[in-house]
Amino acid sequence: AVLMDYSSIICLAVLTLNLAQKKQWNPLINIFKGGIIPAALYIFYHAYCFDAFWVTAAHFSNPAFLNKSHVGGLINLSQIDRYTLFLILFSSQIGLLTFMPVLIFAPLGYIAALRQKRDPILIHTGIGIIIIMLIFHMSFNGWYGGNVMGPRYQIIALPFWVLGLLYLKTCKPWNYFLS
Repeated sequence: AVLMDYSSIICLAVLTLNLAQKKQWNPLINIFKGGIIPAALYIFYHAYCFDAFWVTAAHFSNPAFLNKSHVGGLINLSQIDRYTLFLILFSSQIGLLTFMPVLIFAPLGYIAALRQKRDPILIHTGIGIIIIMLIFHMSFNGWYGGNVMGPRYQIIALPFWVLGLLYLKTCKPWNYFLS
């Protein structure tokens, strides 16, 4: 996933931290083994095409869109505000919950899973990724995604929103409606 969308490295970092905290070493080793060859090919590709081992797309951005005071010219954690979050979730152009309203129930599923102490690593990873990706999206100087329809920068977090829906079935009041 990191090879397709750089922001997915955030998901990998959250998962790694959760697994390390719980001392789950075998899954970490498997993640490393599964990623070493694609990472090596990726590094070779970048070295061959761009004369550098690690070059992001932002490196080739028009300087007019970059701000020297922002991390990588793009990220500014001090510009996060509730209104941007509202637009990311509910606007008619990119609103995650506007395009996929069923996801509004995902937090209820996560609450049910936390109360039942089900799959703590997976639950904490999912919640962490959703929150971090929203913060990342809000801090990005092009958070609106250009002239697009849909939550372009939330695609990486979508599986974790859906994961919350899977746990929704374990909520007792919802069992009647979902069975």
